[in-house]
Amino acid sequence: MTVDLEVLPAPLADAVRAARRRRAAGDAPKPFVSTGPDPLIGGWARQVVQSGELDAAIDEVSAADPDLAS
Repeated sequence: MTVDLEVLPAPLADAVRAARRRRAAGDAPKPFVSTGPDPLIGGWARQVVQSGELDAAIDEVSAADPDLAS
């Protein structure tokens, strides 16, 4: 896969460049190890569900695509 770094947002392009430099230097990537659910994301998810925003977003997308309406 080829990535044109000029079309990526600057922070993402910088991260890709840094990853390429590390790979070229022989550094092995460190695997991501989750320590469990993130409490901030969990709180946000609960708020989105309880407020009805998620249902509204699902309804909006379903209304725009007949294949998703059910």
